[in-house]
Amino acid sequence: MVFAEYQKRILDAYQEGEAAGGLHAYIARPSPAKLRELCESVYSDRYSKKDEQTIRTFFGKSDDKGSYLKAIEGFDIDRFKPLINLLKDPAIKTDEKNVELLAWLIDFKPRPFNLAKEHFRKLEEEEVLAGQPGQNEKAPQKGQLGQPQVEPQPPQVIPGRPGTKRKAWALGLAITVILLVFGGIIYRRPGNMAYKTPILTGTEACMFWAGDHYQQVSCGTKLGDTLVLALDSEKVSHFKKITNWDTVTEKSIGRVWYIKINKNLELYTCQGPYPMDQKLRLRPLSEHMYRTYIHPNQ
Repeated sequence: MVFAEYQKRILDAYQEGEAAGGLHAYIARPSPAKLRELCESVYSDRYSKKDEQTIRTFFGKSDDKGSYLKAIEGFDIDRFKPLINLLKDPAIKTDEKNVELLAWLIDFKPRPFNLAKEHFRKLEEEEVLAGQPGQNEKAPQKGQLGQPQVEPQPPQVIPGRPGTKRKAWALGLAITVILLVFGGIIYRRPGNMAYKTPILTGTEACMFWAGDHYQQVSCGTKLGDTLVLALDSEKVSHFKKITNWDTVTEKSIGRVWYIKINKNLELYTCQGPYPMDQKLRLRPLSEHMYRTYIHPNQ
C-alpha cells in the first residue's frame, strides 16, 4: 500500500460518514475553531499510544498528556485550514500530517499509515496463499505419474443393515442443528428491533444502536429509521444499556448515567448522548435518583 491509497480510504470513509449523517458536526461542517475544539475532545476521550506520532507531528512535541492538551488549546486555528481545504476538494495535494489528523478525528482504522500498510500487506499475503492450488494436496507416489485417477467410491449401504437408520437419523439431526445455529447468527432481534447482522471486515467507519449496545457497521448500510453514526471505538466497547438494576449499588452513584424517557428511567454505563436521540444528554446518577427510583427501600 502507498500513502495515496491510504489517503483515499480515509477520504472515502469520511464521505460515507458524511452521507450517512454519522459524523460529528464539527468535522461534518468544519471551521478552524471547531476543529481545534474537536481535537481537544478526541484527545481527552480516546487518547491512544498509536496516535502519539500523529499528535506530535501536527501539534508539536510535549512532555505529557496535560502538556499536549495545553498545546492543542493554544494551537493556531489557521493551521487547520489545509485540512478544511482537503475536505472541500479531495483532489488537491496536502501534507501527510493533515491526512493522519483526519484519520484520528474520524477514528479511521487501521491507522496511522505504518500500521495500515502492515495490516493490508498481511491481508494480501493471506489472499495469495488462499488462492494457490494444491496447498492441501498430497504429492503423487512414485510410479503413479500418468496413471488415471480413480475416484473413491462411497461405502455401500446395505438395506436393513443394523445401525443404518440410526446413522441417517444422527446425520439429519446434525444438519438441523447447524442450520439453526447459523440461522441465529445471520438473523438476530435485539430488543424490539429486527435487523440482519451485516458481514464485518473490521474496517467499518460507522456504528448504530442495536438495542442495548453500539455495533460497528459500514457507513453505507441502510437500517431503516435507525441512525448510523461515525464510529467511536470506546462506545462500541464500553457504552451499554444496564438492564439488570441489581448490579447498581451505592458505589454506582456518579459512575452510572441515566435519562428519563416518558417517566421511565434508563441506565447506561457511560456518559454521552442518548442513543435513541442524540440531542438528549445522559446525566450522572445522583444519590437522590438512586434512593428514589432504583433502591427506594434502602
